[in-house]
Amino acid sequence: MAGEIDMKEYGKLLQQVESLTETVKRLEIMVGQMNDLMQQSKGGYKTIAWIAGIAGAAGSAITWIAAHYRGVP
Repeated sequence: MAGEIDMKEYGKLLQQVESLTETVKRLEIMVGQMNDLMQQSKGGYKTIAWIAGIAGAAGSAITWIAAHYRGVP
């Protein structure tokens, strides 16, 4: 009959749903870890940019002082 449920097919579908559920759980964990990594690199990038800016400004100041101290135009 059309309304009957085949228990073999039901068992296969149930196993597939359980497998997909586990896969989704693993993907959620991976996405969370990737998000954490991106947040860490975002802060690290800003720190590197600040350090590079400060180093560039300090290097420019030292060069300017050295050029003017020696009397070199």
